[in-house]
Amino acid sequence: MRTVLLVLAPALLLNVHLSAQAADGSRNSEPLPRAVIKPPKPVSTPTPLYPKTAKNQTAKNQRVTGVVIVEVVVGVDGSVHDPKIVRSLSPELDAETVKTVGQWKFKPATKDGKPVAVKMNIEVSFHEGQ
Repeated sequence: MRTVLLVLAPALLLNVHLSAQAADGSRNSEPLPRAVIKPPKPVSTPTPLYPKTAKNQTAKNQRVTGVVIVEVVVGVDGSVHDPKIVRSLSPELDAETVKTVGQWKFKPATKDGKPVAVKMNIEVSFHEGQ
């Protein structure tokens, strides 16, 4: 039996500190408030299936286990865009991870209460079950 563990890891969460500058070049002595980006929240995260070819390798004592890390952009609509493998495990597990993570849905990240697109890493662990 295979266990797939999903871990969401924000790759880029910004805490922006801005200071105001007037049109004449003079600076405001008080900085503007920090803009805080809240990370996206998963809504639908189907689990990647362990590919049959990898199962066959495991049956031959060539166990393929570990973590695939995929970088994605979660758009303002909460959908996943541009999945890219950051850490590969095997071509089969990488392909299954990209295929499945591409179907995930999120409540989008927000900046000052407004939806924004963010880049983040998602870790998918494939390990031998008990």
